[in-house]
Formats: sequence, C-alpha cells, structure tokens
Amino acid sequence: MALATFSSTSNRTSKSPDGIRPKRADDRIPRSPSRSASLSTPDYERDTDVRDERSMLAYFRTQVNFLRVRLGRRDARLREAEESRSEMQARYRQRLRRAEETIQRQNQSISDLQQEIVGLQHHLAASEALLQTRTAELQDAQTYLTLTDTHSHADILRLVEDINNTVFQSSAAIADALVDISRWEDKHARDYDMTTGTRDKVVHDLGEPLVVLLESRDHSRDPICIQIALQAYMTHFARWLATTWNPIAPDEPENIFNRVEKEMRRKVSQALWAG
Repeated sequence: MALATFSSTSNRTSKSPDGIRPKRADDRIPRSPSRSASLSTPDYERDTDVRDERSMLAYFRTQVNFLRVRLGRRDARLREAEESRSEMQARYRQRLRRAEETIQRQNQSISDLQQEIVGLQHHLAASEALLQTRTAELQDAQTYLTLTDTHSHADILRLVEDINNTVFQSSAAIADALVDISRWEDKHARDYDMTTGTRDKVVHDLGEPLVVLLESRDHSRDPICIQIALQAYMTHFARWLATTWNPIAPDEPENIFNRVEKEMRRKVSQALWAG
C-alpha cells in the first residue's frame, strides 16, 4: 500500500513545465458526461488515484501469486534434492560399511600372513642352523669317506649269526648237562641252595619272574627254561663285553679309556667320534 501511495503521489507531482499534467492511458477511457461534469478537479484526481492503487494492488497480487508458485516449485525441488541426498547418504553409508568390513578382513589376513611369515622365518633359521651343523659334520667326516671298511656288511651279519648259533648250542649243551647233574645230585641226596648275593645278581640280570620259574619248576623232563635263561645270560654277558673298554676293571672311575671316551664325546663332533 505504501508503494501504491508513493506511485500516486509521484503521478500528482509529475507535471509538464506549463503546469498541465500529461495525459495517461486511462485518460483516454470515455467517461459519462454527467459524472465528469459533476466532479471537481480534486475529486477527479482522488478517483484517479484510487484506480491507480487498485491497479497496483492487482499487479502486486499477481506478482505475489507468481512468487508463491515459484516458491512452491522451489520447495518441491528442494524436497526432491533432500530425498535424493538422503538416498545417496544411505548408499554411501552402506558402501562405507562394506569398505570398512573389507578393510577389517584384509587387516586380519595381513596379520595372519605376518604370523605365518614369522613362523617360516623361525623354521628357516632352524633349517639353516641344522644345515651348518650337518655341513660341519660332513667336513669332519670327509677324512673317513675315502677309507675302505675292513669288514663288509655280510661279514658282520655272518659274525652275528655265528654268535647266535654258538649261544644257542652252548645253552642247549649246558642245559642238558645241568639236568644230568641235577639227576645225579638227587640220586646221591645232595642239595645246593644259592646264596642271597648270588640270587640277587641273577635277578638283576634275568629278572624276578624267570628266577622264580627256575626255582619252582622241575626241569628234569624239559630243560627249556634253563636253556632260555642261559641264552639270556650269555647274550647279556656278550653285550657287556662288547661295550666295556676295560673288562678287568669296568667300573673303575679313573679308567683311562673311560676318560678318553668322555672327552671325545664332549669335544669331537658326532660324525668324527663315530668314525
């Protein structure tokens, strides 16, 4: 309304230099002679201002409606843009979650691979240490690789078979002789008992069950138990004899051969010591 008033005031003040107001478009509208003749000049100007204000008001209403339509369209576009932005944010959040899960799985895979690499490094270090040890042993044993064995494998097997046959035959012969002796002792009413020390030594070498079996059973008809006991005792004695440096004094702590063997085991490599 203020703008319309300002417009009407400017229309009243804008006159030509000779004091006559210029004609306007609405002045061309024919008016009834009775009304124009009855109105004075101030009333005519007020009526003209009222029409101007109504025209401006209609114009402004049209502009307001136009702006409202534009604002409604803009609000619709904003709502669409907001919905599109929300959808894009949801999609991006979902992609972000998937990417974080993928990164987490990849980090776990990297951690597992790192642990596997550490284990392989330890295994490689152990293999290298074992390789160095075996290389040193082979270098020490290189001296004996060119030597020829004094006894072949077949000779050693034949020697073991001969020892087994000797033990078997000797035990059978001694068992038969002991049966004959026991029969002669029974005939002449003689009885011999082992002393406690002797029995303990036999138990230590052969075991308690075999000694009890020898004491409790009659061997006159079948001396198989005596034969087995003799075979076991001969084999035990042969093993002791083969592994003893000094059969005369095997338990002597200051035996020179025992000291030599201990020093060889402590200072010389296994391959060289075995050779």
